[in-house]
Amino acid sequence: MFSVKIKKHIQISYIITCMVLLANTAIAGPPIPPDPGVPVDGGLSILIAAGVGYGVNKLRKHANNKSAKDEEVS
Repeated sequence: MFSVKIKKHIQISYIITCMVLLANTAIAGPPIPPDPGVPVDGGLSILIAAGVGYGVNKLRKHANNKSAKDEEVS
C-alpha cells in the first residue's frame, strides 16, 4: 500500500512530533510562587529617583554651559 520511503517519512514525522510535544511539557513546570516578604517594587522607585536626579543634574550643567558660551560671545 505505502512504499518504504513513505513509511519511513511518516515514522520520522511521528517521532519528531512526539519529541516536540513532550519537550514542551517537560520544560513547562508549575510557576514558582513569590516570597511573601519580598516587595514587588524591588527598588524600582529608587532607580527612578536616581535617574530623575541625574537628568536634572545634566540639564543644569547643560544650561550653565550654554549661558557661559553666550557670555563669551557677547
